[in-house]
Amino acid sequence: MRGGTILCALTFWAALSYLTSGALAFSRVMEMTYEDFDEETKVPVYDGPGDFISLAFYSSWDLRSQKFMVEYDKMADMLHEESVTNFTLARVNSANQQNQGITAHYKVKSFPHLFYFHKLEKHPYAKTDAQEMSKVLDSGSLDAAAMLRWLQRITKETFDEEPIGVIHDEI
Repeated sequence: MRGGTILCALTFWAALSYLTSGALAFSRVMEMTYEDFDEETKVPVYDGPGDFISLAFYSSWDLRSQKFMVEYDKMADMLHEESVTNFTLARVNSANQQNQGITAHYKVKSFPHLFYFHKLEKHPYAKTDAQEMSKVLDSGSLDAAAMLRWLQRITKETFDEEPIGVIHDEI
């Protein structure tokens, strides 16, 4: 009887850990697949709120991605709580076979890797590659609020300098 109780308790804690790890937890981050990209231009196509989209390529098996996605989810929650509707946070799980073509198109070889788009642009206007993300992750300074402020600042600076529709530096 005691062995059954211990097994039951372990099963309960394993299930609770799985549910709270983010595997099945609710997220305000839009999950995208290859089907959510324009066939010709390969830019994300979405009918969500806002003009700007931050797109994170990640891999579900990658420890750095797992660490980053926790903060990315917090960023989405902050946008929601502050009623900021000009930004949509999205992600593509590159570990899924179906997403490997779009991952290859953007030349993503390590994770996490972020691209920033405006709905009316045919190319990303900025990116943060895995090497830059590694610096942030290794420094221990990964903070959702600071990242969100940076995203809003870089977006404002980019489009203050060159308006929407003007071709920005190719990424």
